[in-house]
Amino acid sequence: MTRLQSLRRFVGHAVIVLTFVSLLATSAMATHLRGGTITWKETSTSGSAFTIQFTFQYSQRWTYPNAPGSCGAAPSCPAVNSSVNLASISGNGTFTFGDGSASVTPTGTVTSVNQAEDWYTATFTFSHTYLSGGPYTAYFFGSNRISTLKLGHDQPEYISALVANYANGAPVASVPAFVAVPLLPTTSFNLGTAVTDIDPNVHLNFRLATFVEMYGPSNISGITSVPCPSGITYTPGAQPPGFSISAAGVVTWDTTKIQPAINGAGNCNFGAPLAGDLWATQVIVEARESSSGVLKASIPIDLILKFVTPVGALPTLTLTPAGPQTVQTGTPVSFTATGNSSNAGAKITLNAGVPVGATASNLNASLTPPVQSTFNWTPTALQTGTFVITYVATDNNFQQATASETIIVANPPTASCSAPINVQYGQTGTLSAFVFDPNNEPLTVLWTVDGNTVQTNSNVVAFPNKATVNLIQNYGAVGTHAHLDPKVEEIVCRRLQLEPDQLSTQIIQRDRHAEFSATLALIASSIDRWATEFRHLQRTEVGELEEYFSPGQKGSSAMPHKRNPITGERLSGLARVIRGNAVAALENVALWHERDISHSSVERIILPDSCTLLDYMLGRLAKLVEGFVIYPDRMEENLAMSKGLYFSQSILLELTRRGMERKAAYEAVQKAAMATWKSNSDFLHEVRKIPEIAKVIPEAELAKLCSVEQHFRHVDETFRRLGLTEEMRNAECGSRNEKSD
Repeated sequence: MTRLQSLRRFVGHAVIVLTFVSLLATSAMATHLRGGTITWKETSTSGSAFTIQFTFQYSQRWTYPNAPGSCGAAPSCPAVNSSVNLASISGNGTFTFGDGSASVTPTGTVTSVNQAEDWYTATFTFSHTYLSGGPYTAYFFGSNRISTLKLGHDQPEYISALVANYANGAPVASVPAFVAVPLLPTTSFNLGTAVTDIDPNVHLNFRLATFVEMYGPSNISGITSVPCPSGITYTPGAQPPGFSISAAGVVTWDTTKIQPAINGAGNCNFGAPLAGDLWATQVIVEARESSSGVLKASIPIDLILKFVTPVGALPTLTLTPAGPQTVQTGTPVSFTATGNSSNAGAKITLNAGVPVGATASNLNASLTPPVQSTFNWTPTALQTGTFVITYVATDNNFQQATASETIIVANPPTASCSAPINVQYGQTGTLSAFVFDPNNEPLTVLWTVDGNTVQTNSNVVAFPNKATVNLIQNYGAVGTHAHLDPKVEEIVCRRLQLEPDQLSTQIIQRDRHAEFSATLALIASSIDRWATEFRHLQRTEVGELEEYFSPGQKGSSAMPHKRNPITGERLSGLARVIRGNAVAALENVALWHERDISHSSVERIILPDSCTLLDYMLGRLAKLVEGFVIYPDRMEENLAMSKGLYFSQSILLELTRRGMERKAAYEAVQKAAMATWKSNSDFLHEVRKIPEIAKVIPEAELAKLCSVEQHFRHVDETFRRLGLTEEMRNAECGSRNEKSD
């Protein structure tokens, strides 16, 4: 894993706005487990052995083991940042690593408390070394799920993750223990936004847990099924009726399938779904290799769903800054959470899970919105890694919104270099660097010369001792690389912003020079094309535009009346020179043994000349166009000379669109056109006299078809394709009209 990958555990600023509801404790809750999740990362390897750091988040009733809602002696009602032992709070629950080693009951820290809803979350972080690659199923097993569940009540809780020797670790989830679901015939929410894995080699796949994955194998749990309320066995497995999840994590629940759920001997008697009903579910998130689909890791999300009838608008929750934030140990970090509601008379209560040593203001207090909480924390040297701080905003209708801030705490690696060395020409020299990573993660070391990377050392293990990496380089003469490492050639080329030739002899093949010269010739020919058109439009017989002719300028020494297009003529002439140079460049391609230097004398002339001439031509062309004098009246006169004959195609196409056979339409339009040529009348007048046309196209439509506007209706689109806006065109026209005046 590289230094960049050491930050892989991004959860990002994934803001989930779901509806949550208060789960008020009642005396019926004899049991207390409320779900959780497991994630893991690899911290070190040694041969086939590898060490995994687990993070287990576990939720349960806050007042346990006292009566619901009643605080007493420890371990009931623990405070945030207080220590708790897994065995004492989970009904003798244990965590098992899956490799045959002994189970553990680690000590963790309370990271979130919700007094109003009587639950809290504790986070347990602990490590285990596996002796071979696996995979293994690590799991928590405890007793029991809460007794008010519609399905799976009073049954054991089993939460497992697939663990293997995989440097990039597992995905990370940040999901509250309770998710309130709107009571609708079909309801949906996106669980995928609460899970992330920035490992570039995998994609996430969501699926529902099987019965064994949710309740445990029979040799561990002692059960093979759970009963319906009617007492019959619930054969579909662990999930609620009608409940499904897509591969991308979108949950869909068809609640109409709950009441008629039938299994084996009869109806389950779940009854019609009601607000307040509780259902347990578990989702498995798989990290699969993108190229092959091979499963690399998986984590569970075990939570409780509660039906709720939405009231008014949902509350909102905003984190500033949005995150993620990256800091070093010993550096303060902070952000603010603001809960709000647009409902009249609303109250907002904020809750959050925080790391050890952090503080958050205004928690567990019902206040008039907007309500703001400030998070402050200075992570210690032992608190490296990714931390997800989840805030919950609850209104007085028990509707909630959540938002998560990710903070990455890292100790940066260090590097030092050996003393300078002196190397003789053509000899090999070795440079050394000494690197160290306090986070015990593999490093990537980049060697650069003048800002250009010349060597990369990947997966350098630099803990617990410094690692030494070397750059070995040969320095020689330019030629066939017999005495010079190609990397040196690359360094020089990069410094000059060039690319090294893939294969060369004593010279670089001249086809690329010929291509360059041909490109210059093509550009010059385009300028020639424009200049030729402009010169034609300036002819006395056409006279639609002309080059700007300044007062006192002379057009001809012999004929004072002439105003020759001298710039256009000059551009056309110079284009011929550049085209001729391109022919010389093509002659340079074929050389004796691909290495003689007969091309050199030619290129010393044609390359600088062609570049200089083309630069001059582009500048003169721009000045020529900017100074044009336009004669719109003459354009109209020239159009009028054809007496509207250019409208013949418009009439022909309209006749065929209206159903006339094309041959007949062509003959009718041609008859009008020939009559126009022989008479002094215009084309429209002659068209009106053709019965075959008049009976098909109404008089008013004929006038429209013979209008110049017919040809200008798409001109704006043409200008748009050229990148010319209406404002730009108007400005250009105004500038040229001033010169014309």
